[in-house]
Amino acid sequence: MKKQPKLTFNGAAYSLTSCGDYGINLCETEEEYAIFLEILERTLASFTWNLYAFCLTKSHYYLLVDTPKGNLPDGMRFFSSQYAQRIQRVRGTNGHFFRESYQATPVEGTAEFLAMATNDIHLEPARQKLFNLKTGTLSDYAWSSYNLYLRPSARPSWLSINTVLNAQGFNDDRSGLTRYRNLLKKQTASKAAKTTIFKNEWAIGSTTFKTQLLDLLDEKLRHISPGSISGNMMAAYFQRQAEQLLTTAMDSLKLSRDELKHLKKMDPRKQAICWYLKQNSSVRSRWITEQLHMGDTGNTSLATRNVKNATDGLLFELRKRVINEF
Repeated sequence: MKKQPKLTFNGAAYSLTSCGDYGINLCETEEEYAIFLEILERTLASFTWNLYAFCLTKSHYYLLVDTPKGNLPDGMRFFSSQYAQRIQRVRGTNGHFFRESYQATPVEGTAEFLAMATNDIHLEPARQKLFNLKTGTLSDYAWSSYNLYLRPSARPSWLSINTVLNAQGFNDDRSGLTRYRNLLKKQTASKAAKTTIFKNEWAIGSTTFKTQLLDLLDEKLRHISPGSISGNMMAAYFQRQAEQLLTTAMDSLKLSRDELKHLKKMDPRKQAICWYLKQNSSVRSRWITEQLHMGDTGNTSLATRNVKNATDGLLFELRKRVINEF
């Protein structure tokens, strides 16, 4: 599991997932599922969270919550410790229960993206083939909020559904719930059930939302280690830094994107920009190669050496010009 992102803020929504320590199942019986729901309800009440969706399998749980008070770490510590203690008491076991830390993917708290993330969680049983995909339906898998969406009489008060339904044009009535069921049935048979929207994504939301998160991360990194942030989030952060450096470097050499594209792969100006990006950013060579249209990724290493070792001539002058702009 990736390390827990410590990027928390008031009103944030998160898609959360965790799994049992090696060889440990999170849930094995209906009794344990009832304990999961009990601890989940206590967590929501104690930390004033809103829950939009959940799915529990033997090995993982998936939650979609928003945290009006920005208290995600405290709430997750409470949930994890309380659930582990109760299950271990039932099983007569002890020791580590969860594997390392949980994953938390920020989700923009608008109806559109909450609905998208909810549907993705509801499709998890199909993704893991936890029921017969040919003859069954999503409702055949009981340990999920999907069934509670469709059955108002069994639905607990702590499950928020109206935001998700309304965002997709459905009401919380027989007609609306039938339409929601048909939508998920259609998605089960499509690519949506095969790959989660969270795969390789560090956040789910608009460009503006992601920009706000990266601005916040910029502030957070003054106080916390980059190692405490998820890999995908840090990759997005480093890429934004590199994009800013690239823009300034091109300005210093009076190059436009279109001009850069049509220069030879190892044009001296490209080499100078490549050297600066390698010196001052943490993006992969492939990203630099693609942005500078340099062909093979090995050209970035060659260009970096050429500029670094230049003691006179054009590459030396271009290196000075790029440096003087920063």
